[in-house]
Amino acid sequence: MSFYIYAPSWFLGFDSLLESIIVLISLLISFYSYRVYKYFRIIKYKYFSFAFLLFSISYLAKIISNLIFIISKKKVLNYYFFQVVY
Repeated sequence: MSFYIYAPSWFLGFDSLLESIIVLISLLISFYSYRVYKYFRIIKYKYFSFAFLLFSISYLAKIISNLIFIISKKKVLNYYFFQVVY
């Protein structure tokens, strides 16, 4: 099984850095909206906090899945009808 990555080689890893900044920002928004909820006791701020927490968790899952599949080839063995990469 092979994975094809349609992105420039210099961009690999830079997108994960940008996504990690998005995760930090969304966690900060979630934290401060929860603090606003604790202060005012308005339920919409609690939902807003929960939504941004789920948003940051989804981006963490996306970062992990990108880092799992972007692995360079270590060794390639060519046989007659197939190729082994490990």
